[in-house]
Amino acid sequence: MRCSYCERACDIQESQNGYCRMYRNSMGTITENYPDSYLNIYPVSSESIPMLHFYPNSIFLLLSTIGCNFTCEGCISEFQTIRKGTLQDILNHHTPDEILAIARGYACRGITFCLNEPTVSLPTFLKVAQAAKKEGFLVGCSSNGYMTEATLQMMLPYLDFVNIGLKGSTDERYRECGAVSAVPTYRNLKTLYDAGVAVEVSVMYLNGRELEVIGAAERISVISRSIPFQVMRFMATHENLEPIAPTRAQGEQLCADLRRYFDHVYLFNTCATTELDSRCPVCGKTIIHRVFFGPMAARVLSCPSDGKCSCGYHFPFRGEIDPIFEGEVQILGGYRSIMGMQFISKILGTLGVTDERVIDRICNTVIENGYISNF
Repeated sequence: MRCSYCERACDIQESQNGYCRMYRNSMGTITENYPDSYLNIYPVSSESIPMLHFYPNSIFLLLSTIGCNFTCEGCISEFQTIRKGTLQDILNHHTPDEILAIARGYACRGITFCLNEPTVSLPTFLKVAQAAKKEGFLVGCSSNGYMTEATLQMMLPYLDFVNIGLKGSTDERYRECGAVSAVPTYRNLKTLYDAGVAVEVSVMYLNGRELEVIGAAERISVISRSIPFQVMRFMATHENLEPIAPTRAQGEQLCADLRRYFDHVYLFNTCATTELDSRCPVCGKTIIHRVFFGPMAARVLSCPSDGKCSCGYHFPFRGEIDPIFEGEVQILGGYRSIMGMQFISKILGTLGVTDERVIDRICNTVIENGYISNF
């Protein structure tokens, strides 16, 4: 049987799994291995999805499963995408109604599938999305955009917003991540934009690969220069990857160069940068001030309630701007659960524990007993 969910189009033999290990051929039918099962469920702000022009400072319930149809070197989500051999043992089963009850408990505006690729859990995504829309919740996701056209058509009726994570602009770069071509992702991005979905893009920036980012900007600006363009400065997860991590200065210079293509360009994964701010393209003043809030995330520190600059320019956002959080921030951001697992792995390595099976078992225990969430 050939899987039709993503453009990998895996030819799956009977009782075997596809590339992402989330689907199998069961008696001539492609079935989901872990339906209605989640690794992460917690509240985040829209800026931690990240969506900077969609309901600024609002709360969404983040959902993630495991697995991915890409294999990107240095992936920040590696723990739950590439190294997921034992994670299925601690997935939590929730019905769509139970998910929505959790969302109501956190006073969320909507739900978002993040941290791993939603296409690898498409039936689960569609069930929750359909139930959420019926109850008036907003629905969206972060995705690499490598789904088939048929899959995207199944998702479109339920999508209010999407962050498309681009790996670059060339087929060569996409082959480095295990894909065949960049074409499907850019095709799907245009389909989403034309359908009226709120689209923002995040582009991975590797040291020495500036032309990949600029190439992406050139392709997207043809669709619209109003699309928010997020530069994801590569963060080295291992020491041997540090040479491909750009400096803050490099990231900020690249953002400056990209402003000839877009009205709003942002630099993520960078402490102490001012390039997370939304500035007025007319007078240059800061409209929304944001700071680094962990990998792939930002936090709003100041923002006018109406989104207007003092010169009269109106910041282009959809929805409403929620008030700034006062006191302790109850939402999480910056891939906190994944970073927690990476810290535990580093500590174990310092103690001489290098067996990945042992590391996975300890990390799984910490997730399952609720320590990470409580901490």
